[in-house]
Amino acid sequence: MVGLAVALAQPRPPGSNLTGVTWQWTAATAGTAEPSVVVADPSKYTIEFTSASTFRATADCVTVSGTYVRVPPGRTGLSSTGLRLRPDPYSPASCGPGSLADPFLEGLWSASRYVIADSTLTISRTPGAR
Repeated sequence: MVGLAVALAQPRPPGSNLTGVTWQWTAATAGTAEPSVVVADPSKYTIEFTSASTFRATADCVTVSGTYVRVPPGRTGLSSTGLRLRPDPYSPASCGPGSLADPFLEGLWSASRYVIADSTLTISRTPGAR
């Protein structure tokens, strides 16, 4: 998986950015235009970023919080903003058949950058990174 497309649960308020809204995971891509995973129930996979550099993510039956760091465009050598999430210790859980908790969290933990376009947040990693 190369990227997570995380769409808003509600229309984005004017002037908002990464923080202050709840993002819902809608799809994952493997570097192609077509999604490799389409999420049937995006409300089970959410992340919210705060202006205090903390986040709270729900991945099916798992809830994780932690901190994040943003690196402005240009300092990463890319046109997008760098992103690194650091989860607090948590207990992984088996959420049952059909759960996408593991790929969602793996995508978040391997994040290296993000872009917001329209009402879609795309979190991606550098190809080859894990």
